[in-house]
Amino acid sequence: MKEKMRLGEMAGMQLYKNKEVIYFSNDCADKVFFLKSGKIKLSKYSDGGKEIIMSILGSGELFGERAVTNREYKEVAETLEDAVVCSLSAQQFEALLNRN
Repeated sequence: MKEKMRLGEMAGMQLYKNKEVIYFSNDCADKVFFLKSGKIKLSKYSDGGKEIIMSILGSGELFGERAVTNREYKEVAETLEDAVVCSLSAQQFEALLNRN
């Protein structure tokens, strides 16, 4: 319970509107995200420009965790409906993992 409270204090929370991009492929991977409500689509684009949907995420799911090991995101994260998203810096997330 104490860790959840600490996580809530550390995390930034933001409302994203439908069809809003949270991050693009090749953006600097510096945050890890937790989807509090709504839906998120993770996708890539082929060399021919076709969208490849990798995953549809719902409430309670984590994404952007590549920030801990990579310098760039490898996918696009876009909302499929209004969404509330919490974010932690990669360093905060890594510290949280190490404590637990």
